[in-house]
Amino acid sequence: MRALIEYVELLRGTVALWWRFFPVLGFWFLIGWALREFAIQATVVLGAKNAVPANLIFVLGLVAWVICLVLMIASLGPALRFDKNPSLKAQFAGLSSQHSRQDLLAHGATPFLAVYALGGFAAEQVGEVQRSALLWLGPDFVVFQPVRFEQWPTYLGILVVAWILLRLIGLLHARRPNTLTGIGQVIAKGTVVLSAFIVVTELLRRAGDWITTRVLWDWVQAAWRGLLDVLPDWRLPLIDLTLPAALEQFVFTVIPGAFGAVLMPLTWLALTACVFGWRDLTSNLLGTSETERALLTRGDRVAASRIGQRVRGAFAAGPLRFAWRQAQGLAEDYLPLGQGVRIIARAGAHFVAAYLVASATLALLERGFQVALRELYGPQGLVSQMVADPFLRLPTALVFTTLSVALYARAFDRAILAAGVGSGRVESAESEDEVTPSPSEPVPATRAAEPPPAA
Repeated sequence: MRALIEYVELLRGTVALWWRFFPVLGFWFLIGWALREFAIQATVVLGAKNAVPANLIFVLGLVAWVICLVLMIASLGPALRFDKNPSLKAQFAGLSSQHSRQDLLAHGATPFLAVYALGGFAAEQVGEVQRSALLWLGPDFVVFQPVRFEQWPTYLGILVVAWILLRLIGLLHARRPNTLTGIGQVIAKGTVVLSAFIVVTELLRRAGDWITTRVLWDWVQAAWRGLLDVLPDWRLPLIDLTLPAALEQFVFTVIPGAFGAVLMPLTWLALTACVFGWRDLTSNLLGTSETERALLTRGDRVAASRIGQRVRGAFAAGPLRFAWRQAQGLAEDYLPLGQGVRIIARAGAHFVAAYLVASATLALLERGFQVALRELYGPQGLVSQMVADPFLRLPTALVFTTLSVALYARAFDRAILAAGVGSGRVESAESEDEVTPSPSEPVPATRAAEPPPAA
């Protein structure tokens, strides 16, 4: 029953948030969509003969789209309640929905770009490039199509050049900060991150293909078939499958399906933490349980020991210092993602179940809306259908992408409330101007971030 109430509240709050902020959400969506589509068309026009600039423009188009997605989420900050609750401000010291756009994009967009590449969304845009190439170039589009992740050295080169530009622009920005260098940093860093994860994804795919050609893979397949043969052919009730068939369906259908239905919605929700507190959540929520406090105390003792001091001294100079600073930069960008996962877990199973059902509801409505638009358009020839398809998908994406963004923001707001005051008291926290924690639930002290080792 609690999950059902939470589900209704999530949908009601999402629709209200979406209706109130649709103009600004729609503005950023259309800007991002236009830049991404322009990049796709420019990529096709440049063709395989200009592969490097074509791939660079493709990457920049995806970076622009992700930046607009982050700005869509950030635009909902003024409507969120956690930033106005004094009790939560005490528990999550410094957590705020208001950050400068430069800081927000420089740090908050990085995890989005990583998930965009690893989650297969960048590969989906390659399909859009192929669709456009077919319209522009005809049946020979495969020969002239410039964007292929198989050409990973191209993206590695883009990564290196963008990294060098990022360092140069960073030096200029440190000496004379201005808007132009700030925007340059955001674009260069986004290009580095997206290119890096495209390279990593392609190399992992190649490693998987290599493993499947080894004898070891044949042994694994033989062991799997042997396991299925050993299992009795019991027919399971309700699903009307034998035990071996049910196990095979679970491994090859249910588990991959859970990636899109469970893991990705929770990942997008956790990513919202990078927008509404990328700097603050790296130190908050540490030591909130006895186990965590014991681990932190033990870590402090090890750091204060003779060996710990030698290790810190080694990291204070030379190549290790450079590696340490790079690791700190990565932690600043990606730790909020892990902290977002912890906040979701602390919000409780009822909240997670309600959020997943709400996300599935939006996905179902989106499919129905798209089918209705195609039925209204009617059957057409192949070329006409391919030309009209992006414009048929635009209204669906405009409505349901903005709705999904509103769901992420609303769910993150309620997750913070549930994690701060208890999942059973979210409604009271939203209705009161101030929530005072009970004596039995003391506010955990915020652990200050450890300063870097002295040079």
